[in-house]
Amino acid sequence: MISALISEFGPWNWWLLGIILLALEVVLPGVFLMFFGLAALFVGLVTVVIGDGAVWWPWQVQIIAFCVLSLASAVVGKKFWSSKKIAT
Repeated sequence: MISALISEFGPWNWWLLGIILLALEVVLPGVFLMFFGLAALFVGLVTVVIGDGAVWWPWQVQIIAFCVLSLASAVVGKKFWSSKKIAT
């Protein structure tokens, strides 16, 4: 039931998740939601470009790609922002 619901939404669920996470980044303190939102938008973009019906890109692979991209973007973002010294 849940897998059918996820597959019916197609790439738009990634766009919606990305926009929600980016909006939460504005409301909640911190920076990590931005990276998760960007990862969701990127997975949505890839899903739109290659098509939702691609055999090698089912929703399970999309979730794995989202997790990997979220982790990678969070690590890169932490290194980028931690290198910036802000005088207080």
